Amino acid sequence: MRIHWNNSYNDLCVSYIEKLRSGLNNTRNLSGEAHELLRHFFNDIDQTCHESHFETALHSYFKQRVVWNTLEFLEWGLRPAIDYLFGSSLDGPASCKEWTDLFGEYIRLEAKAPYTTGYTRHSLRSARISLHICKIAQALRQFVLLKATGFSTAQILRKGRTPDEQQEFSTIIDIDSWLAAKISIGDRECIDYLTEAMISENNANRMYFDHFRAISLSGNHELLELEGRLLLAARMQEGLRQAIVETMDEGQPESFIYLLKIIIDNNLQRFSAIKRGLAVATGFGDQEASERITEKFFTLVSHLISDRDNAAKAIGCDDP
Repeated sequence: MRIHWNNSYNDLCVSYIEKLRSGLNNTRNLSGEAHELLRHFFNDIDQTCHESHFETALHSYFKQRVVWNTLEFLEWGLRPAIDYLFGSSLDGPASCKEWTDLFGEYIRLEAKAPYTTGYTRHSLRSARISLHICKIAQALRQFVLLKATGFSTAQILRKGRTPDEQQEFSTIIDIDSWLAAKISIGDRECIDYLTEAMISENNANRMYFDHFRAISLSGNHELLELEGRLLLAARMQEGLRQAIVETMDEGQPESFIYLLKIIIDNNLQRFSAIKRGLAVATGFGDQEASERITEKFFTLVSHLISDRDNAAKAIGCDDP
């Protein structure tokens, strides 16, 4: 079994996954359908297996039960299967409760987040479960692999136990869904880590794209306010500004509206990195447009997504 191309990360996680996979047939508290879903999950996570149907199996599972609301993901008999992935058969039911509850918090956030369809990134908000299955499946893989590492919260935030691991795993370990859920439940260790990373002058804590995505998905106003200040203070740090703007539409619409207002109020769209980031988020294709056109377009976007009545009038009018 191989779960990742990186040997160090693979060796770190594979033992836990193999124990779960080998013990599946001896588990008695799972339904036949739950067993089948877990087999698809293990095939999906195993890079040596070339047949993966986990997302298709999830679609079928909920379609048969006429379940459409993402908030109902852990209902309808799936919770024991999720408990199993978080180690209920290895360490006892109590050991997995924290992880399962945290995954449930992620599901609650995902139900309120837009899904993105097609390469044009038209973001729409809907709780329909069929639209979120892909992201939920990715998040479940993320949660299970993080559990498999055995890392503490601090080690997950830093993406490793040692400086060497942190450097090696910085672009390998995904933590955005996990971190969004931790922020949402008010985990002070995570919130304080991000706060320190954004306000400290000694770079004690590093910020990654994952961290900005998590803040946007959590909708935490305390961290969004700091992210807005960081955006204003970034000045010539074009990469930092672009990282903030490119991730601000990957969570709650309220997060996007808040940060977009900061950009418009401070005329930050005149900077090339922010213009590029906004072009990704809004579909504005002409990055070479004049400053006048850019300002008009993004101001209009901000105005319409902040006022539903004016948005409805604009959609119904004849002026393109």
